Amino acid sequence: MAAAIELTQAERHSSRSIVIAQSSSKLADVASSAKTVLTWLMGSVGAPPGFVGLLVPIRESGSMLPQAFLSGLVKRSALRKRVFVIGAVGQALALGAMALCTLMLNGLIAGVAIVGLLVVHALSRCLCSIASKDVLGKSVPKGARGRVSGIASAVAGLFGLGGALVFMFGIDRDASRSLLAGLLFGGGVLYVLAAVSIATVNEEPSSDDPPEDLVADLWRRLALVWTDKVLRKFVIARSLLLGSALGSPYIVVLSQSQGQGVKALAAFVFAGGLASTLSAVLWGKLSDRSSRSSMALGGAVAALMGLAAVVVAQWFPEIAASRWTWPLLFFLMSTGYEGVRIGRKTYIVDISEGADRTDYVSASNTIIAIVLLGFGAMGALLQFLGPTAALLMFSVLCLLGSGLALRLKCATS
Repeated sequence: MAAAIELTQAERHSSRSIVIAQSSSKLADVASSAKTVLTWLMGSVGAPPGFVGLLVPIRESGSMLPQAFLSGLVKRSALRKRVFVIGAVGQALALGAMALCTLMLNGLIAGVAIVGLLVVHALSRCLCSIASKDVLGKSVPKGARGRVSGIASAVAGLFGLGGALVFMFGIDRDASRSLLAGLLFGGGVLYVLAAVSIATVNEEPSSDDPPEDLVADLWRRLALVWTDKVLRKFVIARSLLLGSALGSPYIVVLSQSQGQGVKALAAFVFAGGLASTLSAVLWGKLSDRSSRSSMALGGAVAALMGLAAVVVAQWFPEIAASRWTWPLLFFLMSTGYEGVRIGRKTYIVDISEGADRTDYVSASNTIIAIVLLGFGAMGALLQFLGPTAALLMFSVLCLLGSGLALRLKCATS
């Protein structure tokens, strides 16, 4: 396994800038979460209930699905940090406009406007996702990238914990629209901070020739998933490991089925932030040594916690009735997810170089977005059999992905 390396002064500066940018972006994502803040916002402005169902698919898949189509344009920029700045500013403007909609609009018009701005936000987030991997790969050497991502996650998790505590104890449940608008505006400010910070990174200009035929380049990149053996195996493993993210909401559902209320929900928010704070740096260090091991171990932890939740729900009603059981399992499953997330981010950066990195990231994310929609539909159908059925499926998939991750090509050599 690779040992920790010493960074030059320029690399240390770039690392700090990337940590600030990633931490700010992650906090901004929390402040504009489609699962919590935007869902609550739709109710506050009186939007039709159907709009709520559009939020998460647009936010998550919308930021990944277009990547194969946009990466050809991204490769025309010699400095990828400029693309990140454009994306971060776009997200900031979208959240600022959402804040204004929160204060000024109502009903159907408000719902349409917020969903439209969420599309803009997702496309801008897509640009940041493509460019961030290149900026990290070009400015921080292999062997230190996982550490940078881990520290950023830990910092964001720590501040997220503070925010969770404020909302748990310092703010009334019936938050006003002005408070929600302020939260969105604050998220916009954090995206601006991310843009300013990433602009100071010492990035070497790309020497790759940009594609002349964008359509042909698009098909070539999408074909990589089938023709490139390394990328194909990574995409399959990552697809199976999506169970580490898709399974955790069903633990919340199982808690609700026990009659636990709002305080239990606050405990889940706290548990998720605590998992990131305590484990992200350790996962980052492991990823620098072996990113596939981080993916595999994290996936195994998440899968086993999901299976444990199924067993508890089915055969141990006394344990299931405890208010501590589900937040604890959620914490452990979130800890495993952190290993998967940091490991796969480090792996895709380490396994590729130059323009290939942009191609790998965009092609894999586009395919993953499609898989994500399919898995989401499968989970929704399985809910007719109960939450344990969906959780069981995602846990088994995650366990299979963990085994496949161990068979990936070593990225540190």
